[in-house]
Amino acid sequence: MIHRMITTHRIEYIDHPASLKALLGRLSKVPVIALDIETIDWWKRTEERISIIQLGFREEAGITVAILDLLSPLDPEP
Repeated sequence: MIHRMITTHRIEYIDHPASLKALLGRLSKVPVIALDIETIDWWKRTEERISIIQLGFREEAGITVAILDLLSPLDPEP
């Protein structure tokens, strides 16, 4: 079995609805997505909220990491 090492990667910062919509279209075509979530105010349980969602996935060009900034006016509902 031959394994191909992926050496290319791209980081995308998502803070606008149009960028999120484009990302969702691409995500619908990938079989596996890695997820990481960061929160703020974690020490105040009633005020804790998600601030960043990071999604990693493989595309033809390599690995993409999309960083969704939920502190921007981005609606994460989609």
